[in-house]
Amino acid sequence: MSTALVTGANRGIGLELVRQLQAKGLDVIATCRSSSDSLDELETGTPPVRVETGVDVASNTSVAEFGKKLGAPKIDLLVLNAGVMNLDVIFDLSIEKVQKQIEVNALGPLRVVAALVDKLGEGSKIVIITSQLASIENNNGGLYGYRMSKAAVNQCGRSLARDLEPRGVAVAMLHPGFVATDMNAHQGPVSAETSVRGLLEQIAALSIETTGQYRDFEGAELPW
Repeated sequence: MSTALVTGANRGIGLELVRQLQAKGLDVIATCRSSSDSLDELETGTPPVRVETGVDVASNTSVAEFGKKLGAPKIDLLVLNAGVMNLDVIFDLSIEKVQKQIEVNALGPLRVVAALVDKLGEGSKIVIITSQLASIENNNGGLYGYRMSKAAVNQCGRSLARDLEPRGVAVAMLHPGFVATDMNAHQGPVSAETSVRGLLEQIAALSIETTGQYRDFEGAELPW
């Protein structure tokens, strides 16, 4: 049976990813800083989800300890979903909030991959949940920390794609759409269920031949 690991799995897109991966019969490891009732319910499903709390992707120590604790299973699918967003504007800017977004959104995925890289092998897939707001070509201002962090994580994904290609590990950067979640006060026009169905279709199509691409949940290639 295949094993999937999802970060930021206690709500929103991460939680729905866990639900749909479980429904497909995968062994799912769900990580988060703290769990939720909805995630805890999946621990008694079939197959049961393994919930790992206390995993803070912004902490070197937390991620390293989780990597040691995880054990032996090969990871077939690693979904780097944990993220934060602030509505930064230049006229009232908090550099601390910008730094936090970079720590979580850009450095977090790199920390996790570095800690788990030995559990990835031929046929494994890494998916970074990014955003179309990372696109420099389509930047219309604002959201400094979020845009900067997502552009940085796209660069991370491209480097991972090149470095891990000899191992047979494919990497994709996927935009989930403007999804109605807690992050945007449920204002998005796309439901988490619809987004995740599309994301899983893109993940299924991902191969070593298409590694390093930046697409949305419907398969459209996005400008860098």
